[in-house]
Amino acid sequence: MMIFARKVASEADDGFLFQVYASTREQEIAEWGWTKQQQEEFLQIQYTCQKRSYESNYPHMEWYVIVHQQEPIGRLLINKQHDYWTLADMTILPVYQGRGYGSQLLQELLESANQAGANIGLHVATTNQRARYLYKKHGFQEIDHSGIYVQMEWKTSQKSSIQEKS
Repeated sequence: MMIFARKVASEADDGFLFQVYASTREQEIAEWGWTKQQQEEFLQIQYTCQKRSYESNYPHMEWYVIVHQQEPIGRLLINKQHDYWTLADMTILPVYQGRGYGSQLLQELLESANQAGANIGLHVATTNQRARYLYKKHGFQEIDHSGIYVQMEWKTSQKSSIQEKS
């Protein structure tokens, strides 16, 4: 079993949180033919807009840095409101993907939600097949398709098909 920690993000983590955000857009933006400086400036603007949107739309958002062996490897953004939680973002840096961190993190989140009696909703890009597969594997159901995003939901009565291995 991998051991990692979730630490509450602080202003000191903003550079890392930007790096995680940028990692999700780099491939897309590289195809535009922009200079590195143009890409960086654009990503900074987009990141700032995303942060403001989350702050405005999700007043109870909890920002976490995912840490493995004292190395930050990803971010988790979750808005907990009573019996409905919104998983706004769960991103592991590309170099750490495929090692089970996402599955373990999601499993722990589902266990916490189950104990709290909360359902979890999220939106994922229709093109992000890897994430959609991960969420389905853990019991999320697709409930709506709105063009570029799929809305998914996990209900406390469901159990993840992935169980912790002792």
